[in-house]
Amino acid sequence: MAPSYMSDIITVSTNNNYSLRSVLHNDLVLKHKPKTKYTKDSFNHYSMTVWNKIPIEIRNAATIKSFKYLYKKYLLNMT
Repeated sequence: MAPSYMSDIITVSTNNNYSLRSVLHNDLVLKHKPKTKYTKDSFNHYSMTVWNKIPIEIRNAATIKSFKYLYKKYLLNMT
């Protein structure tokens, strides 16, 4: 559901040979690893790390509305 310019930057983890945890959890991976602090602070890297930290139950929500509800509840319980 992301715009094409975002889909070109960030991809979902895939591996056809092994059943990896990152594939099962639909983790995001960057096409290129960041080498500097500037790139680590970029949207690409930050969004990937935030998404990968969200619990699987929330990431697999059936609708956007339920995702927003569960994520808000998760954020409020973190503090």
